[in-house]
Amino acid sequence: MLQVLACGAVVFLPGLFFALRRLLPCVFKHWSDADVVLISERLVSSIHAVMATTAGVIVVSSCRGSVISDRHWLATYFVIWFGVPYMAYDIFAMYLSHYHRFRVKGHEDYKRHSLRTISTFVRREFLLVLHHIALLTILLPVTLFFRREQGDFFIGCLFLTELSTPFVSMGKILIQLGLQDCWAAQGKWRHGSPDLLHVPHTPSSPTCTGCTGATTTPSLQRSLPPAAAHLT
Repeated sequence: MLQVLACGAVVFLPGLFFALRRLLPCVFKHWSDADVVLISERLVSSIHAVMATTAGVIVVSSCRGSVISDRHWLATYFVIWFGVPYMAYDIFAMYLSHYHRFRVKGHEDYKRHSLRTISTFVRREFLLVLHHIALLTILLPVTLFFRREQGDFFIGCLFLTELSTPFVSMGKILIQLGLQDCWAAQGKWRHGSPDLLHVPHTPSSPTCTGCTGATTTPSLQRSLPPAAAHLT
């Protein structure tokens, strides 16, 4: 079992990241390097979050008798074999995302990797880097040495906090692709909100990039409420 976890930590998540970097440009040829790297990073983060949440549910549900003394092996070994390697990998993946984002924008310092690009990344993403380093230097020693084989339930609760990560990742992917306004607009039309009736647009052009079927057509005008028909 430990060999399976070790293989997954060292090979699966980083391997998936590099596989997505090769696969996504073949499918979405119009995406930039920044799009590909960020989306690959966020997809891997979401998969890791699902695994951590699943481990958290297993650990919490197994510690029903005593939240202090009940044990489950995943509370320790998931941190060792998945949590720690993932945090180390994710710092590297975040740096690549930062590098390609500024390289696509044409910054002179980002023509190649250097100590300057790394220091700029650390300054701009200081809180995220600090978060990852804190988990590596604080959570790992606490999990291994200072718990005295107690508190697996609370480690499982910590795993459950990863539940929000896929939703955060989806938001960042939509922002990177410029589609966040399109989803909001489609949601408002679906729920009959009149807010969009005040947004002027020409029938020949879509209201936002990436949306299909977003133009105002005669059939759509006929479907509007009578009170709002005079606004179109």
